[in-house]
Amino acid sequence: MVPIALVLCAALAGGTAMFLRRHRADASDADRFATMHGDHARLEPLWSIPPFELQDQHDRPISLESLRGRPFIADFIFTQCTSVCPTLTSNMLLVRDRLHDRDVQFVSFSVDPAHDTPAVLSDYAARWGAVGDDWTLLSSSSAQLSDVLAGFRVAARPTDDPSEPIVHTNLFFLVDATGTVRGIYHSDMTSDLDALVEDARVLAAPRVGSDPVPRTIASLGCTGCHASPAIAPPLGAALGETRMTDDGRRVTVDAAYLRRALLDPRADVVAGYPGVMPSYAGVLSDAEVDEILDQLRSMTDAAPPATPAALAIDPVCGMKVRVTSEAHHARHDGEDVYFCAEACKDAFLAAPAQYERHRQ
Repeated sequence: MVPIALVLCAALAGGTAMFLRRHRADASDADRFATMHGDHARLEPLWSIPPFELQDQHDRPISLESLRGRPFIADFIFTQCTSVCPTLTSNMLLVRDRLHDRDVQFVSFSVDPAHDTPAVLSDYAARWGAVGDDWTLLSSSSAQLSDVLAGFRVAARPTDDPSEPIVHTNLFFLVDATGTVRGIYHSDMTSDLDALVEDARVLAAPRVGSDPVPRTIASLGCTGCHASPAIAPPLGAALGETRMTDDGRRVTVDAAYLRRALLDPRADVVAGYPGVMPSYAGVLSDAEVDEILDQLRSMTDAAPPATPAALAIDPVCGMKVRVTSEAHHARHDGEDVYFCAEACKDAFLAAPAQYERHRQ
């Protein structure tokens, strides 16, 4: 069992407002609440979540009442997100892995009612290698989503930016067995993730018969990102392949490169991809890193020879995009135009003249 943006103004307990900037919390208020410092002790009850009933990835009804009895960790995502959601989900699954011996549930609310049906969420869970029944992904109608967001005292809204069509919170919420919020944590801060694991251990009972699952490419949810050409390079790249980094350097895919990619992924971000991979330093033991590297080598041996990909510029958002058959693209004025995401492609096709000046 293993591995699962703009945060908008949200009023928190005691009438205090929490203001969050895009992908990062405001240090004056939100950090104090998110880690329960300052005026609030760790695990102090904050507020009760109002009742809800939604559909999960198996098209089953899930309500707050059905979740009662065990604590759960919640976040907000959408499946077409290529900005903060990959990191958010990766860290959710890492927290899940660290809590394998505790009876904790994990709940991801989609903020995209129009697209994220139960079937889409089921595919998303499978892409992330989710096994077991402790990770629930919930779809909703617009009205239901509005009520859930209000219940968690956050917000999500559509934007005119095709590269980030929905902005939403990137916080984790720890909810106890009675449905009361007991902690709020930044998903991109190691200290907060450690605090979340520690606090969840206090609230959750031991899980009976819970042996740790070996950490593998599948169990860590690596394919959640690496199966998408818009988010990450394919895992089956050949050893010896040369890659261009986003700062213009050429690096060779060898054992040292793969180890760096696991432990210091920001060191060599490949051009055309967002630098969203979390670091596994301090998460994987040396032996586990070696095992992951062996798995990558075996995938490399089975992969067909890699063909170097050219780079194109998404005319809508300006992001570098690798020119491959899997990339989002469209034919326009006799040439192929490449995009980082389907939303950018749709925006371009709706008004191509608006983006002509950005094409290269």
